[in-house]
Amino acid sequence: MSSEHEQWMKMASPGAHHEILKRMEGTFDSKAQFWMAPGTPPMDSTGRMVNSLLLGGRVLEHRYKGTMMGSLFEGWGSLSFDNISQTYTGVWMDTMSTLLQVHTGPVGADPNVLDLRGEFTLPMGSIKSRHHTRVVDRDLMVFEIHQARAGQSEALIGRIEYTRTKG
Repeated sequence: MSSEHEQWMKMASPGAHHEILKRMEGTFDSKAQFWMAPGTPPMDSTGRMVNSLLLGGRVLEHRYKGTMMGSLFEGWGSLSFDNISQTYTGVWMDTMSTLLQVHTGPVGADPNVLDLRGEFTLPMGSIKSRHHTRVVDRDLMVFEIHQARAGQSEALIGRIEYTRTKG
């Protein structure tokens, strides 16, 4: 086997940074709060997220079902780590839009925290978005959505606690 092939195989194999994906695998109940504007009362919602490892542990698929603003809500996404660029990439799409969101971010100082950023155009204009995930332990994750519209400061617009289902 050539050294180039060996290097390719090494870079194509899941490594230490894929371990967080393994910790996030499973079925989680969610309790969420979303704010339509800073200082307004939050809207509460619940749901269930099923996270499955695919492609030999290279990508984590998310499948979410729950409620949002009194209606059924469904979402799909993925989270992966690229050994070459040393970045995480999160993809998300749900029944609240036709937009495919992509957030990326480097490895941080704390391997249990992912801080991914993206920028999108929505009906209300351009939005800078930050997805902050903290894997507290095997049974609890906290996910926050921060957004900034043009000319405005970043604000927390959503917070979801994911608790591993028992049984």
